[in-house]
Amino acid sequence: MNSFKKIIKFILNEIGYNLTPIINSDVGNSIPEYTDQKKIIGDKSITIFDVGAHHGQTSSLYNSLFKNATIFSFEPSPDSFEVLKKCFVSNTNITPINCALSNTNGSVAFHINESSQTNSLLETDKRSNKTWDENLLNTKETIQIESITIDDFVKNNGVVYIDILKLDTQGTEYKIIEGAAKTIAEKKVKLIYLEIITMPTYKEQKYFDEIVLLLRKNNFNLYNLYNFSHTLDGELRQLDAIFVQKDYFVNSCISE
Repeated sequence: MNSFKKIIKFILNEIGYNLTPIINSDVGNSIPEYTDQKKIIGDKSITIFDVGAHHGQTSSLYNSLFKNATIFSFEPSPDSFEVLKKCFVSNTNITPINCALSNTNGSVAFHINESSQTNSLLETDKRSNKTWDENLLNTKETIQIESITIDDFVKNNGVVYIDILKLDTQGTEYKIIEGAAKTIAEKKVKLIYLEIITMPTYKEQKYFDEIVLLLRKNNFNLYNLYNFSHTLDGELRQLDAIFVQKDYFVNSCISE
């Protein structure tokens, strides 16, 4: 069945269509990592950065969960961005942005891989095929795209707070946090939800403990870990995590 779905999806993509799941709040409320984010942040007017938005799956989920959310959806891949933009053409609260977030501003190299979900600013590690047992990360071409830091984006666009910073950027999450140093120091980021790859996938990807240490130094507490199903012969390949800004953690009456 999964193979059949992949074939149908491939055919539709080839003729210019994309399958985007219809998501309602009941679905979001049944997924622990999103249930926890809603419990921590609440349902007030909030700002969400969906970084590595791909085709908008997570932005759609956030939009269904939070009634008063302003969502910035960042997707650097030109092809994926076109799909993303079409998905939210009627959603005035969701702003698709065709650039990468990182620790530098300007033009950067971006690697387009066999699977668009694996595209990255980082080069593919030669061990990735063994890690994932497929050719998903084989690079087809390298293009130049625009990159900006969170610090500069926040300043240029008048963003007051980032209530949820979601990062799924194929190994560059550490760089993005570095590029948000001023914003984080000013306690303008409340919650970070990110993917952490734990086996060789990209060159220069950071280890789990390096990411945890960086966030701890920036006054974030680890809240919980999620999605341990990605394993290879019992070894964890990746997981998701929620970190909460320490002062907000306390003020929200959530025990450490």
